[in-house]
Amino acid sequence: MGPKEVTRHPIPRKEDLDNLVASLEVSVVALTECLVGPGSRLSFPAAEPAAMHYTLRGHGRVVIDGGSAIPIRPHTLIIAPPGRSFRIEGLSVGDKHAPTRTKEVRMLSFNLHDTLQRFSTGEEYPKVVVICGYFRASYGTSIDLFATLRSPIMEQFEALDHLAHNLQVVLGELATREIGMRAMTSAVLKQVFVTLLRRSLMSADTWMERFSMLQHTAG
Repeated sequence: MGPKEVTRHPIPRKEDLDNLVASLEVSVVALTECLVGPGSRLSFPAAEPAAMHYTLRGHGRVVIDGGSAIPIRPHTLIIAPPGRSFRIEGLSVGDKHAPTRTKEVRMLSFNLHDTLQRFSTGEEYPKVVVICGYFRASYGTSIDLFATLRSPIMEQFEALDHLAHNLQVVLGELATREIGMRAMTSAVLKQVFVTLLRRSLMSADTWMERFSMLQHTAG
């Protein structure tokens, strides 16, 4: 018997992806702004939901669950699998040395009614500024889109993609807590994930194949 063949699943059809987007519900579990100076890092414990990291400015690295460091620069978007710890490391341009100062932080709660948190470490500038937090993305109100994700997703965007603006709108909604906050944050986050889904169709890393739910839609 020859070696076992690896089965590759086809990318879902455009109409299947349109149906996915129509049924997609995205909600914030917790979201914060992290400021990390060069030579410093912020460490977060593992949490049940998937995590998102979007770099607003500066250069640094994200390390997920002790894995390889992922370089980040403005407009880098990373989705970390559920249940993984992570840390954000601040670097100066061209600096390859591991940070020596560490600050352990913890999201105080996963309740949107609590005060919005902001974490900072290191006094030096320039700081790497990252919007990070936990979220849930459900298909058909019950299937967690990222529940089976086993390795990080990383995509590089540009300012014209407007992800920075959208995520800052979400932070503003969480800070002011006006009527309709949940509906507004959900709608804006959905725009972010639609942009990510569109990018996946052009990505060299066909990460959509990692989702069992999407594989079924292509059958």
